Amino acid sequence: MADYQTEELVLFFCDAHDFSKAMVELGGGYPDFIQRYYEQVGEAVVSRGGELVKYIGDAIFAAFPAGREKDAVECAREMRQRYQAAIREFGVRTDSDLEVGIGCGEVVTGVFGHESLRTRDVFGERVNEVTVIMHHRGIAVTEDVQKKLASEYRLQRLPDVKPKWAAKPMAVWEVL
Repeated sequence: MADYQTEELVLFFCDAHDFSKAMVELGGGYPDFIQRYYEQVGEAVVSRGGELVKYIGDAIFAAFPAGREKDAVECAREMRQRYQAAIREFGVRTDSDLEVGIGCGEVVTGVFGHESLRTRDVFGERVNEVTVIMHHRGIAVTEDVQKKLASEYRLQRLPDVKPKWAAKPMAVWEVL
């Protein structure tokens, strides 16, 4: 049986655009690059009070305490810069950068998995929303985050996104 609870979090997904092309270009240097990437972007999350939830290949899922939307955006900005520095350091010529999605709301957190691999994880519709909007070359935020950050950042409306599970499209903004 899973040990879980419901809580409010700021949710953060990032994925490296065209990373499969960069990986081919990196050749045997791929493991060193991915480790550097995990360390660099992980430090940006942890230094701003976030928690690394999981690595999924070149994607990273993190969570911040409720009310820390601004920390998540600043983390995204720093991660994008760190990723570009790592790309330059390793001599990658592929046009690759981080795509980031940030949302917030109620989720289920807990320890889940087979007895051979039980880890902390985060689930819920808000998580699904962030995975859908993160495929934008920049920093995309949900409407809930946009409302909280409108006075802090310049934001631009992006085309609505229609999740498979929802009756209505989602409003999405880009942090400029």
